[in-house]
Amino acid sequence: MLLILMQAWQPALAAGAGDGVKYRIAWDATDSRYHVFLQPTSTPLPDESYSGATVTVRVPHLTGADRFAFTDNSIQSVDKTTWTVEEVRAEEDDGSCSSTRECQVDNADFDYLTFIMDIRQLNVFALQSMQEVEAFSFAAASGCLSGVEVMPDDDLFNVMAELNSRNVANFFINKGWRRNANDPMWTSNENHYLGSYGGAVNCSEDPDGSADDDSDGLTNAEEGTLGTDPKKADSDNDGLSDREEVKVTKTDPLKADTDDDGKNDKTEVGSDLNNPQDTDKDTKIDALESSILDADNDGVVNERDAEDGNPNNDSDGDGYGNMEEKVAGTDPLDPASKPSTSTDDDADGLTNTEEGTLGTDPKKADTDGDGEEDGAEVGADINNPKDTDGDEKIDALESSILDADNDGVMNERDAKDGDPNNDSDGDGYGNMEEKVAGTDPLDPASKPSTPPQPTHIAVPTLTQWAQIALALLLGGVAALRVSRANKRDS
Repeated sequence: MLLILMQAWQPALAAGAGDGVKYRIAWDATDSRYHVFLQPTSTPLPDESYSGATVTVRVPHLTGADRFAFTDNSIQSVDKTTWTVEEVRAEEDDGSCSSTRECQVDNADFDYLTFIMDIRQLNVFALQSMQEVEAFSFAAASGCLSGVEVMPDDDLFNVMAELNSRNVANFFINKGWRRNANDPMWTSNENHYLGSYGGAVNCSEDPDGSADDDSDGLTNAEEGTLGTDPKKADSDNDGLSDREEVKVTKTDPLKADTDDDGKNDKTEVGSDLNNPQDTDKDTKIDALESSILDADNDGVVNERDAEDGNPNNDSDGDGYGNMEEKVAGTDPLDPASKPSTSTDDDADGLTNTEEGTLGTDPKKADTDGDGEEDGAEVGADINNPKDTDGDEKIDALESSILDADNDGVMNERDAKDGDPNNDSDGDGYGNMEEKVAGTDPLDPASKPSTPPQPTHIAVPTLTQWAQIALALLLGGVAALRVSRANKRDS
């Protein structure tokens, strides 16, 4: 059935900074259907596409058995969308047009199918920059017809339709592509359709997209999916063919510098495609690792750091981690450049390296702030530093003037800093008990006098309480009987 396009025409505004979508139509011999694709030039934020998008397809105007025959109810829409079609044919001399609403005289060479979208989920296409997505497909009883294509903007039917306010122009709108970034208001009459790509269907040459027009090793169908140019072997001009990037190096065939470090992919891959450069030997090639970013902030850029997420990795194998060298000001990529083992920045008698091993602060002579320098508290044997209370925390890290649990024993001499009932001298009395008694919690000979025996008050058990209550009750009953008897006698 031929239908008239009744929606109000919406003017197309120029694309701002090239943000928007392009359309492509292709014949797929595997399912004998025409497929229509969208390809965004950038990722819209937010991704909110709206109903009313139109795709107008023009087909060569033929007559008789050769005439393009659209199959009713054959449209297959992407989930959460519904595409309907309005068909307009070129007027013929046989009087077959019942009215000008079914036929057009603007361009006698073509018939037109305008598909109109209704959308129920605004982000259903999940639009991503240069990632082609299918919008819908349809079948035709006439099968594949060469010359079927997305209507060009300069098509006479489109030009005349605009003058007559008919809604046949290709149209798409997404809130994330508003033209004026400084204007918080979204202008609903914008058009984010930028044009078509892929050309017209050619059934005789490549009906299923299996040809490789640019001889780059990718079929036209594959290039259509990727968004690369099927007529150009190296779409991004980086010196690597589209196939080499997709199949071998895994770099982006649409981006000359995949890792954005200022060097194009071919330069970073090197002369041997089968053995691309991998400076840090981490199995991620240089073309995929930035030479300017440092993911773990250890002073070694990703391209030269075999463990991008480990700041303690020792890239030059000199025994010092990258971060340690960065802090020391030495070169983490030069094994001859390493932190000095004799430097003692805080002059406490321990070298910076020794303090790093012990866990004390190489910039602070008295790490625990108790008035004794770290060297004195560690003692003469750095491999066996002093630990007065034997709690495996060395004296240099435990204060001799602070008492964390307030039990009268300083942290450095209290094996259990958080337990006031700890018995540091092993005399059977807890530290807090000795503190209260005024004795020395660190001298086993100094202990509180024997405490008085507690006075025990016998408390009846539940059973005994029950027996007492019963006795009282029975006594009361007996007394009541006696009282009543006395009254009768009197």
